[in-house]
Amino acid sequence: MQTRVFQKFGLPAVVGAIDGTHVKILAPSEREWQYVNRKDYHSINVGAIVDDEYRFLWFSSRWPGRSHDSRVFRESDLHQRFASGQIQGRLVGDSAYRAESFLIKIFAGSNLDQQQRNYNKAICKFRSCVEQSFGQLKRQFHALHATLRYSPERASKLIATAICLRNVAVGLFEPDFGEEEEEYFEDYDSDVEQEGMEEYARCSGRRTMEVIARNYF
Repeated sequence: MQTRVFQKFGLPAVVGAIDGTHVKILAPSEREWQYVNRKDYHSINVGAIVDDEYRFLWFSSRWPGRSHDSRVFRESDLHQRFASGQIQGRLVGDSAYRAESFLIKIFAGSNLDQQQRNYNKAICKFRSCVEQSFGQLKRQFHALHATLRYSPERASKLIATAICLRNVAVGLFEPDFGEEEEEYFEDYDSDVEQEGMEEYARCSGRRTMEVIARNYF
């Protein structure tokens, strides 16, 4: 996959694109407030990583809608495996995620040089794969566009099943369904926990982004 991504987008050592999407659920009887997301409805926050061919490589469908996208990933075993070096390669994320040596995103701001702008274009182009994957998932299983009338635990299992079946469809090269715009949450990396380590990780991520922009764009 790393070779394909480099040939298509010019991004080195990238193994996937990460993002989150929300699936509506009924207000649960317990911890109801934790499921109210920033758009003021109850949901499950589904985090996922996909490849350049729209396959889901990893997902988490157990977090309540109030949870931040970055937390869904940061508290996963997968994050620890990337951070410890057990998994080699980089992920591409949006502004919701903290830049780290293994997770890169666009350069913010308007005062960017040409290499940074070219890098940003490549990041956005590849990151669209995960947005399209969520759209394809919800078009194939249209119940995920409506409200799942189940407990959070049951809804989580249904979402997981839908993702697994979506991968089967991708593997069989089944045609996509009609286009429908996916709801987008403009989320930001606003967490302040473990401030010292977070600042170190951000600096490491920024350096990685600078090296890629300078050497490849």
